[in-house]
Amino acid sequence: MLSQGQLNVFFSKSIDFFTKQKFQLSEQGQQERELTTLQVGPALERLTQTLMLNQLIVRYDGHLAARPLIKFGMTFLPDAQVTLNMQKIMAIEVKIIRELDPSGSLSKALGQTLMYKALGFECALGLIFDLRTERHHSLSETLSSLGDKNRTKFILFS
Repeated sequence: MLSQGQLNVFFSKSIDFFTKQKFQLSEQGQQERELTTLQVGPALERLTQTLMLNQLIVRYDGHLAARPLIKFGMTFLPDAQVTLNMQKIMAIEVKIIRELDPSGSLSKALGQTLMYKALGFECALGLIFDLRTERHHSLSETLSSLGDKNRTKFILFS
């Protein structure tokens, strides 16, 4: 089991690591599942190897299936997750924002990320990819103000 101090270090290093990642997205047709399978999940595995935390179990689409959280008669399924035995270390939500219904996608990303934390994950990370043609830089500031509390963070890629 990771201590609170170890969790803080893991979360901080995760934020640094993912903030520096250069993900390749096509403007059209890219799906969250494909992005998770081919890029986010393998990046998460590299992170745990870099930190020499090989005892951590990384789960994501196309690898070990993520374990669902069932609560309130609903199923919540992180796009990627890290566990250690029964300790739920980190859940990652991957969301692509497109021209069609950007507010719905953003709201869903925020809600899912916050729910993973509320449902017992020690850390929750929302990776939000804004593929709209018009970028709004203040979105990053807004997302920053929502995260960093209780080991929850949103990272915007645009």
